[in-house]
Amino acid sequence: MVDEFVRDQAGDEFVPKPPSAWDRPSPIPFPELRIAAPIAFVVGLAVTTLCALAVPTALDVFAERGAHGVYVIADEPTCGPDRCRSHLGTFTSDDRTVVRSGVRLAGSPLKSVVQSGRVRAFDVGDPTEVYLEGDSGQPRAVLPFFFGIPGVIALVFGLGYLVRELWRKLGGTRRQ
Repeated sequence: MVDEFVRDQAGDEFVPKPPSAWDRPSPIPFPELRIAAPIAFVVGLAVTTLCALAVPTALDVFAERGAHGVYVIADEPTCGPDRCRSHLGTFTSDDRTVVRSGVRLAGSPLKSVVQSGRVRAFDVGDPTEVYLEGDSGQPRAVLPFFFGIPGVIALVFGLGYLVRELWRKLGGTRRQ
């Protein structure tokens, strides 16, 4: 335990070693932040990245940009009380430049749609999905923004705390 003690100025006896910047207790009243901040940073970074990748598609879906055409339902639609869902069908654009087989229809057409039925849809380039025209309730268009804002908040909180702790440990001073 020689590392924890040093000789006093006279050199006669050992006294406790003064704490270094690494040993100082955190002035934060909640020491749990030492664990929560790095986790918030990692989670915030992951959520923000995933949401940023989904934003272009979400904006295209929200604005209904893309190739418009007809979706032909190939499977038996699963229906709820007033709407149906199709998980397999073929999309053909109006100008016949885009034809996608085996795609899913995002959105819920009315219950009157049956197998081999046709509904208006649009394609934004997703190889597995086309979107129902006029269906303003597209959750895929809202989710990146819904999760992106808390992701950015968690990222900024975690990064701010980590920078503050690093600054404190490296002996940085505050302006007064």
